[in-house]
Amino acid sequence: MTSHQPAWTGKDRRDVVGRQLLRRRFHSEYEELPGMSLTPDQASRLFALPADVCRRVFDELVDAGVLSRKWEGGQYVVSRH
Repeated sequence: MTSHQPAWTGKDRRDVVGRQLLRRRFHSEYEELPGMSLTPDQASRLFALPADVCRRVFDELVDAGVLSRKWEGGQYVVSRH
């Protein structure tokens, strides 16, 4: 995890800039460790964020084609095109 990235501030879901920063942070971590496979609960501990926030960010990255979800275990991994 990079130290220059801001931590989750607990702001409302409508905080567009905060959400973009979180998506960029998650994406960056997966780029640095392409074999990484995390559940929302694991990401919650790693990024010090609520699990529901991690799940929403993961889902946005899945929708963008960046990540895929492994149905067995509920882990999110780098999407293979």
